[in-house]
Amino acid sequence: MIGNWPYLGRTPEFTECNDGWYLAARDIWRGLVHYRDDETGTTLFETQSPEDLTSTALDDLQNYRLFRYLGAVAPASLEEAYKQTSQLSFFPPTHVWLGGKFIDIGEVSEIRVDGQVALSTTLGFTGLPPDDKRTRFEK
Repeated sequence: MIGNWPYLGRTPEFTECNDGWYLAARDIWRGLVHYRDDETGTTLFETQSPEDLTSTALDDLQNYRLFRYLGAVAPASLEEAYKQTSQLSFFPPTHVWLGGKFIDIGEVSEIRVDGQVALSTTLGFTGLPPDDKRTRFEK
């Protein structure tokens, strides 16, 4: 799991994985340099020199903390993994390796936990249950 979890240290199920950068860098690099900016329609790969790309990627990697799951049985689905991590931190994971597959959470359209939408990348969606009567500014 990769996320910006400043308050999460070691728990019985998760521990910080300091050597995970060797595994994470390639997958995060691909997502970072090929992400298409909504405003310009371009990617960093298209607009930056190799030296600038390297510098940008190294700066970006410093914003992540990696965690390894220590439980006896790994979560069977992204929904299960998301549910476990949401109980540990306010911040959701940004990336997950599950069953040997790298998942960029930003590319997942929706995650449901216990029948409720826990995450949606649809524009304007707040992630709150439909019965939440607060205005968009209160959310």
